[in-house]
Amino acid sequence: MSSLIQPSHINAALAATSKRAVLAEMAAMFTALDQEAVQAALLERETVGSTAIEPGIAIPHAKLTVASEIEVCFGRSQAGIQWGAPDHQLVHLIFMMVAPVQASQKYLQVLATLCRFLRHRNNRSLLQSAAAEELVTFLVAAKELQ
Repeated sequence: MSSLIQPSHINAALAATSKRAVLAEMAAMFTALDQEAVQAALLERETVGSTAIEPGIAIPHAKLTVASEIEVCFGRSQAGIQWGAPDHQLVHLIFMMVAPVQASQKYLQVLATLCRFLRHRNNRSLLQSAAAEELVTFLVAAKELQ
């Protein structure tokens, strides 16, 4: 079974300093998709409510007509990003997901998988502190993300 996240979809040092810029920087990892469509869908989803969860974590996600499969990417911001979190904390760890419109059940399963993975303090701690190479190895090999 392959990993939910591919090495090319991991950025251990996001340069962006705002939510909108992070969404654009991370959406660029989905190279086969129309960047404007991805960003528009993610921004529209954020208007429904912040995708920030747990302290320091966000999972922006959207369904797209231009997506043919579910894709997930990960980004880490050392400085933190204002995300509109209910707890007003900065977001440092971001998992982004895009999916085809018709993938409703699988879409929810992947969101649940990410939430279960992030529930573990050790996983969150490693995501926050690991060196870039270690981070890629961890995310690609994590059995919870298979």
